[in-house]
Parts: sequence; structure tokens; C-alpha cells
Amino acid sequence: GDAGLAEALLCLAARMPALLDVGSDFCRPLMQLLDWYLLHDAAGLLCGRLLAPRAGMLSALLEEAVRSSCADRRGTIAVAGAMHSLLVLAPAHAPLLERPLALVAQAVLQGPCEGQGEGYSELSLATFGGVAGRALLVAPSTFEAALSSAASALGLAQPLPAFCFAWLAVCDGMLLSSQRRLPALAL
Repeated sequence: GDAGLAEALLCLAARMPALLDVGSDFCRPLMQLLDWYLLHDAAGLLCGRLLAPRAGMLSALLEEAVRSSCADRRGTIAVAGAMHSLLVLAPAHAPLLERPLALVAQAVLQGPCEGQGEGYSELSLATFGGVAGRALLVAPSTFEAALSSAASALGLAQPLPAFCFAWLAVCDGMLLSSQRRLPALAL
């Protein structure tokens, strides 16, 4: 029954980091699968057993997914979607997003790098901006810690004004998505 299915799904979840290590081509499907897991866990089908015992693994998985999605817009959108789902469905577990959110904030602070070969596109940054806005709405202390970590990595003394300025640069893209509109306006 449901218990057997839950166990099988949880075993597959444990293999997700190894699949992401194989290559960034797996980023999008893995993040879509993680999003599916989060939805089923919130609905009680996994009996709430996904997040708590796997917080460290999920944090590392999302952190690596943010890193590996740089060259793949669809991967970036899928990573942001999984992070958004976690923030909406399980805000009590938002602290596991601190490290991935720090990378998201760092990307937004650095801005678009189109035409330079590396970096995130403006669409990807708008997607990340929406996730940052959602984090600010539901987990302000996690957002603050992530922004502080990003600022430290970039050597910024005043991260909030710099983030607001960078965020405004991609705000138009955020307002186009109904999923990101409320977090965009919240910031």
C-alpha cells in the first residue's frame, strides 16, 4: 500500500545527490522530482518523513543544483520551483535552504552575465529573485542569514541596499510570473 510506496520513494530520494553528480543534465528532472516529493509529503502521502531526516542531504542537493544549473535556464527554473515549493509547503523547514539561498542571493547580487560565457541569465535571476522574495515573506531570518553569507562571499559591507538595487534590476521579469508577483511586491 501507501507505506510500501513511501519507502520506495524515500529510497529513490536518497539517490538523488549521486544522480546530480553524474551531470547537470539531470538537474531539471531531479528538481521536478524533488518538487513532486515535497507536494506528496505535504499531502501526507509520505507521512511527513521526507524533510526532517534528510535536511542535510536536501540542503546539499539544492546547493549543488543551484551551482550546476547556471548553464541551463530550465534547470534554474526547476531548482527555484523546488525551493519555492519548500518555502510554501513547509516554511518550518526553510533553514535547510540557507546555503542554497546564499548562492541565489549571490547570483542576484552579481547580476546578469549574458554574453560573457558564465553566469545566470536575466530570466534566471528574476526566478531567483522570486525565491528570495518568498524566503523574505515566510522565513526572514533564513533570508537574512543567506544574504549575510552571500555578502561575505562577495566582500560587501552593506548587502541589503546592494541586494535591493540588484533585485530592482530584475524586477520586471519577476512581475511577469503570477508565482513570483507577491514575493516581488513584498520586497
